[in-house]
This record gives sequence, C-alpha cells and structure tokens, in this order.
Amino acid sequence: MDYSEVSLTFSPYSQVNEDILIALLSKKGFDSFWQNNENLKAYIPSHLFSEKDIQSVCKDVGNIIKTEWTVNQYPEQNWNEIWEKNFPYLLINKECLIRAPFHKNLPKTKYEIIIEPKMSFGTGHHATTTLMIELILKLNLENKTVLDMGCGTGILAILASLKKSKKIVAIDFDDWAYKNAIENVEKNNCQNIKIIKGDASFIPDMKFDMIFANINRNVLLDDMKTYSSHLTENGIIMISGILFSDKDIIWQKANENHLFMIQVAEKNEWVAAIFSKTNVN
Repeated sequence: MDYSEVSLTFSPYSQVNEDILIALLSKKGFDSFWQNNENLKAYIPSHLFSEKDIQSVCKDVGNIIKTEWTVNQYPEQNWNEIWEKNFPYLLINKECLIRAPFHKNLPKTKYEIIIEPKMSFGTGHHATTTLMIELILKLNLENKTVLDMGCGTGILAILASLKKSKKIVAIDFDDWAYKNAIENVEKNNCQNIKIIKGDASFIPDMKFDMIFANINRNVLLDDMKTYSSHLTENGIIMISGILFSDKDIIWQKANENHLFMIQVAEKNEWVAAIFSKTNVN
C-alpha cells in the first residue's frame, strides 16, 4: 500500500497542541505519527489522502496554532531504515518493554515485546495504545480467550499471549497491518494467536472473555453491538482511540448494548475504558 506523508511544522510547541493536531488528523484517517517537538509527520494510505482535509485541520486550529505543511508520497516499501532513525524503545510502567529488533542495551522487564516497526499503527508510542497496555498490565489474562479488533502491529494480542491467555484472535482490515501482525507474532513466538484480515464481520462464531478495540469513534459506534454479542456472560471489553470530546456518545452506545463502564483512564486528549457485560454496580 502506498502512503502519503504530511510533514507539519507548528508553533507554539506544547504537548497539548501536538495532541490536538494528532487527534484531528486521526479523525481524517491518519494512522501513524512521528513526533519531534514542533515537527510532526503524519501518515495515511495515499488513496485516503485529501489536501482539503489538511487545510481543514489547519483552519480549525488557526486561532491557537500556526502551521505549515508539505506532502511526500511513498510507494509500498520496507520502512525499517526510516523507522530506525525515529523509533525509540518504549518502557511502560517499568514492566513492559516494547522494542524493535535493532535496539541494543535494553533494561530487563517482566514482559518484552518485539515489534518490526513498519507502517502499521500500534508501536505503543501513541497515547491510545499506551493506555490500553497500561490497563492490560493490571488484568489477569491467564486462560482467557481474547479478541483484538483493529490489531495493527499485533502488540496487544502479543501482550495477551505473554500474560498467558489461552486463545487469541486478532483482526485488521488493512493488508499491511495484517502482514506485519503475522511477522510480529512469529518474532515473539506466540503460537496461540490467529491473525485474520477483515472487519467485525470476520469475527469467529465464538464467545470471548475479553475484547480489545483500539480503533476509532465511528467503528466503535458501528460495531459495538457485534462486540457485545461476542462477549461471554461476564466478559469485558477494553476500548480506546476515543477523544475526550467523544466519550459521552461512546458510553451511551455501550450502555445501549448492555455494556457497563467499570474503569476509565485518560492521557492528554485521549480516553480508554473497560466495560463489563455484567453490571457490577
């Protein structure tokens, strides 16, 4: 798949302004980001790219953020050379290390995940993925069946395997993500993960103890009913990819499908939450 790279220079620099831009670009379909202070690179499949979308984002923030941008087109390729210059290893809660094969001299941790960083969302650096990992680290996944929707690199499915889940199904509609997830599952020697290319209609005819859905607002709204139908009686679903401003509508849709919020976490402008099939209140 060919990708378009939008390089944005913005001022004044702040973490909040950076997160605002990432949040707005995510709504336009951008799925990968490089962050380096006032320089932000955003990536989107070329067939989804629209200059009008970029102009719209810059106009929306024009009163508080000054932006300049350029576009480059990249044919499908191995991104390792580019990523090696920009992809640091990540340590979450001093417990989970996420690294690429080229990282050296690393700290020892309870969980170590190797990610071949290509153009797939889910290296752990984005707030939505970090929130999911932080929540998963607190859960007991031993002997659980897990569904990872919008799996990207497969990072959450791999963590579930390391935490001794019994069976894991990971699904993504993007061909690049699908292939990258297979590669990463093999690198981490996770033999209990099945990778499927598709959307919610490809979920196997079975029930899951846990569902991970780090996707986006529209997909969550469209597929919440399907997710609920695939949960065991006492199952839980963890969702992320949600802006704080979208929280209420997601909560409402979850409640309509008999899912009840039991925990919520926030990072910058992003929200992640755990919902239960059983009302524990």
